[in-house]
Amino acid sequence: MSKQMYWEMVLILAELGVRSKFKVWIGKKNRHVQEKLSSGFTLNYLPLPEDLERIREGIEQFDILWFRRNRILYHFQMVENNRPSPTLKSYSDELIKSSPETRRILVIPGGPGQAGPFANLIDDIETGRYDYWDYLYFNDLKEYYKNPDSLINLPPGEKIYEEKAKVVEVKFDFNEMDSPKKPRHCELRLESPLIGRQIRPGQFLQVLCTDEQYPRQFDYRQIDSPAQLSQDRQKWEETQILRRPLSLHRVYCRNFSPKFLKETNHLPVGFLRLLRPGARVGVNILFKLTGKGTNLLAESEIGESVDLLGPLGNGIREVDRQLKVVYLVGGGIGIAPLFAIAEHLRRLGKETKVLLGVLNKRSIPLGKLCIHKHSPDLSVEPITLIDEFREIGCRVTVGYEEQGMTAVDLLKGKLEEERVKGYFKREELKVYSCGPPAMLKEVARLASAELIDCEVLLEGRMACGVGACLSCAVEASERGKGGRYLNRRVHRKICTDGPIFDAREINWEQFALS
Repeated sequence: MSKQMYWEMVLILAELGVRSKFKVWIGKKNRHVQEKLSSGFTLNYLPLPEDLERIREGIEQFDILWFRRNRILYHFQMVENNRPSPTLKSYSDELIKSSPETRRILVIPGGPGQAGPFANLIDDIETGRYDYWDYLYFNDLKEYYKNPDSLINLPPGEKIYEEKAKVVEVKFDFNEMDSPKKPRHCELRLESPLIGRQIRPGQFLQVLCTDEQYPRQFDYRQIDSPAQLSQDRQKWEETQILRRPLSLHRVYCRNFSPKFLKETNHLPVGFLRLLRPGARVGVNILFKLTGKGTNLLAESEIGESVDLLGPLGNGIREVDRQLKVVYLVGGGIGIAPLFAIAEHLRRLGKETKVLLGVLNKRSIPLGKLCIHKHSPDLSVEPITLIDEFREIGCRVTVGYEEQGMTAVDLLKGKLEEERVKGYFKREELKVYSCGPPAMLKEVARLASAELIDCEVLLEGRMACGVGACLSCAVEASERGKGGRYLNRRVHRKICTDGPIFDAREINWEQFALS
């Protein structure tokens, strides 16, 4: 890295920190940076704790801290010689011990597709071999510095992988009224680095539910008699079931703290778009136990592998910069894919409100965890799904149908409140929804009446997940020039055209009957 680029990197981060109303620390040895800053920007020098100051004393490289109220919130390191300085990394590790809410960010020279000698470092970050760090490219940072309103799009991956994912955590909940107790919902955390790095909120996976001990093809050569042939053939057929399409519940980032997402309001939305999450080493899937396939899948043990095909389908569209408040409306197990969307929105600093409709308190997915298994090297405390939403900074409201309050009623009340009090303009609001067809139809109608943008996640029976079998086709309106929907009817495939759709596109009269 050239000296000019290095200085430019330091100065940009210092000025951006001050612009964002942070106090900025760049080390005692480098106070002459102040002379190079634009007029009107003043750095704040506060002493570090003695142990950190002692470690920092022998370090010549720049690093920058952004803090508020004496709380260190962001630690930036500039990368030289393909790797951060080992001494600087040790200092950062000590910093995290004393201030665990600090978010660590590596600034990498170049831009996407231009990593060159830094490619191995990026691979280490994304696969979790370098603890948890976010990273950003210097070219993106420079573009944002020149034009804070610039939009940096992060393109989704285009590859589809078949991957053996290792089970590292299992959660169950039970209905207390059942005797004997039977699990109702299951969440699996799967270590799948290939898919984890590519998948986006709104996409899904095709999951093979059968045990590894059952072959995919029936071997006739080991059969001695017709009776044995019939018996073994029937036993084999009982184990052969299609893959199950299951939505992404969340991306598993090793050593990632949800507190980072609770603090995103400190940063401008444009800057948050630059940050690329590191250590995306797996996925979580949350599903309801409804039949043979999901029950077999729920029997997975820690350390076993599950065969995944993905990522499939399209993720959510680019989030508009002017968007301020987003409502996530879920019905029952339809809340599962909304968590990944919530995490993405919180990364962008959007105010996120979750509205969940269920039959009663006992029906909340993972509302009460009775079993929680995880690998020995993973320290995890049992936590409910509602608490997980709140932990990343979402506001959660639950409506119970037995008390006459549905998710649609919750949304209607919230939108009425927004309209009467005039908190936000319509273009600053958006709705994402997933749940039963009848609920989605009402959410779409309500959003249309209020002229609010609404995207829905549809589910349907599908054999392949890649657009070949046509079993998940739905009737929709053709999209004309300028994005307007015409009266001409076409068919869309949930697996390849969706599962995310604009609510205006779907023929709800037909879909709600499915």
